[in-house]
Amino acid sequence: MAYFPPTDFLNYGKSGQHFDKYIREILNGKNPCLAALDFHHYDSDQNWFGSVTDEAEKRVKFREVAPVTHVSQGDAPTLIIHGDADKLVPIQQAHRIMPKFKAAGVEARLLVMPGKDHGWKAEPAEVQTVGEWFDKHLLATL
Repeated sequence: MAYFPPTDFLNYGKSGQHFDKYIREILNGKNPCLAALDFHHYDSDQNWFGSVTDEAEKRVKFREVAPVTHVSQGDAPTLIIHGDADKLVPIQQAHRIMPKFKAAGVEARLLVMPGKDHGWKAEPAEVQTVGEWFDKHLLATL
């Protein structure tokens, strides 16, 4: 189960838009998540870690860490809960990964929360859905 997960850092908010560009342009760069994708490489000549600034290298790194890149047959059943008014992680991110689950034969469900931004107080129907999901997928393993 995942709440509003980022899934594709090369297509963030819209096709072809990189995560860092979205954050800088849409959110004016005011987001602590930028540090998580501030890639570094070790420079043995200088004996230090320098920031990855090359755009081609950044694209490779964004692809390597993107969940959409790693969906495969045998993955755990996945429930994604996402607000359709989320500005930090656009609902588009949930829609990017759902076809990957289907293609891999992974059971997945997307629960869209109308009007919700990034985080909210759980609603009774949502709590029920989560409980039913866990009952279906975890109780069966006991």
